[in-house]
This record gives sequence, C-alpha cells and structure tokens, in this order.
Amino acid sequence: MKKLGTYIVDFLLCLVLPPAGVLKIAHRQNKRRQELVRGGQKVLMVAVAMFIVVSILRNDETMLKNPFFYAYGAAGLMGVFFGVRMILQGQRYKKYETTVKTFQVYTAFEIGEKIKLPQETVIKDLVAMLEGGFFADYTYDSADRTLRRSEEAMAKVPSAAVVCQSCGASVTVYEGRRNRCEYCGSALNYEG
Repeated sequence: MKKLGTYIVDFLLCLVLPPAGVLKIAHRQNKRRQELVRGGQKVLMVAVAMFIVVSILRNDETMLKNPFFYAYGAAGLMGVFFGVRMILQGQRYKKYETTVKTFQVYTAFEIGEKIKLPQETVIKDLVAMLEGGFFADYTYDSADRTLRRSEEAMAKVPSAAVVCQSCGASVTVYEGRRNRCEYCGSALNYEG
C-alpha cells in the first residue's frame, strides 16, 4: 500500500511540477545502487512520458505560450540525462563485480588492469560501490588499496591450515581466494 501511495504522489508531482517529479523519481531510484540499470530504465520511461506530453501539446498554438509546455520538455531532458547516467553507472559497477568474482582480483591496481581504468578511478568507484551496498561481504583497505572480505564473511568461507613449501610457515588459506604466504609471499592453494 505504501508503494502505491508513493507512485500516486510521484505521478501528481510530475503533473504539477514536472522537473521536481523527475528529480524525485531519479533520486529514489539512485538510492537502490544494486538495481541502477533497472532504476535508470524507469527514469527513462518517465522521460518518454514527458516527451509524449510535449509532442501532443506542441500542436496547440496556445500551449506553446504556456510555461508547462517547457517544464515538461525540461523534465524529459532531465529524465534522459539521469536515466542514461544511472544505466551506465550500473553497467560499470556490474563490470567491477564480475571482474572481482571471475578473476579473483582484489587490489585496485589489478582490478584497474582487468577493466582498463586508472587506479584512482577504481579506488573512487570501489568506495562508492561499498557505500552503495555492492560487495556486501567486503571492506576496502585504503592503506593496501585492496578489497578484503569482511571478518563476518571470512568466518563463513571454508579454510585450512597449510605449510608453506618455500619458508615452512603455517598459514591459513581460504577456498575461492588467491592465497599467499604472509611471510614470504609464495602462492598457496586451498585443497579442502
């Protein structure tokens, strides 16, 4: 019932103050960071509705003198801008998520190399993604510029103690992760 009320308020706001209505819808859809592409598509649909209204009204000479005609046009342009921006950002975030999960790369440098972006851009995007709910099981270590699994998530991942073949140290390794000896840096495998 709450959603229906929200949709009615948005609809009325789009009728009375079109730019404010589009801004409100775009803002709400942008909060759902995990669903940016779908949210952007919804904002684009509102923009299309605004352009339909403008195309209907443009045939009436008296409407061309009405400020609402231009308000609907401006709202349509705003909707296109915000909708396309959200879709592109959502696709970019998905690329990060896929890269981390597929290649199991966690440093900003490695991620940047895989998706062909500068390290500073990757760091900025990772921080924004973490704040937006992406990588729920991860934290960002700014000193190492590395995406790390949170302690709660690590507790759920199968692990095993192994002896490093290079230095003889006993090290905990985790399933599904690139493991390295914390003493000598040698690559270690999880064999559970």
